[in-house]
Amino acid sequence: MNTEIVKVRASNTGLLMTDPKGKSNADKYDDAVKSLEAKVQRLDSLSEKAIKTKEKLIPEIEALELTIKKLEPLKDIVELSESAKTLAKKMYWENEHGIKKEYTSKYFDKGNENEPVSIALAQRVNGWERIDKNEKHYTNEYLTGTPDLVYNDLLPDIKTSWTALTFPIFEDELPDNNYYWQVQSYLALTGIKKAVITYCLVDTPELLVMDEIYKYARINGLIETPADVELNIRHAHNYSRLPEGLRVKNFYIDRDDEAINRLYKKVEAFSIYYNSLVETANELKTKTNK
Repeated sequence: MNTEIVKVRASNTGLLMTDPKGKSNADKYDDAVKSLEAKVQRLDSLSEKAIKTKEKLIPEIEALELTIKKLEPLKDIVELSESAKTLAKKMYWENEHGIKKEYTSKYFDKGNENEPVSIALAQRVNGWERIDKNEKHYTNEYLTGTPDLVYNDLLPDIKTSWTALTFPIFEDELPDNNYYWQVQSYLALTGIKKAVITYCLVDTPELLVMDEIYKYARINGLIETPADVELNIRHAHNYSRLPEGLRVKNFYIDRDDEAINRLYKKVEAFSIYYNSLVETANELKTKTNK
């Protein structure tokens, strides 16, 4: 089996770190150990007269001991989720054949188009000096990526919210775990110790607002969107009227070496799976050529 490490982009590490459905082998092992300890304690506490209870407990204990023995060599093996496996398949087509899925959405388009506006807003509210967009690409044995910004000893990552309803102004914890793993990846790549994920609430570009207005008419079978509805849609996408302090939300994240090591182990397991896909594809190509 090819064990060559396949580097994962920082933006994809959230998919990589999703948990598999159901209990992992490590969880099953821990459950079996706890159950065994409880049953052994109960057996030891029984009197000599509790013959039937002992007869029931002894085979249960033996079964648990067998389960633990089987799980022992498996409990430390890193398992991949279906999301991680799907990522590996997409990367196979991209890396081996240059076939890349073009991704776009209204959320992506707003974030991409408004990135300079959001960065400027974050600078003013957070009191940062001018930050130029980072162009340096970073890579190590496991990861690759290009952070948007690097500011002294802080790594800011700017996210543009679609509307106020998706803006986490009242949240105490980071609402999207994918972003956590993305910035941990950047911290691992750059050596910086602290990051901040900054959500910004800015005006939606006119073309995207018009798309929302036309969409309302299409969905409702109308020739055009009523004036009052159009006004409400525009109102829901215009935020420059609000105080700037109400339009920026920061989530500070410290570098976590334990989390990064977990990420590296997951990349190793991911690489084994990815390389197995390559080997399978190569075998199929060989059969076709015969």
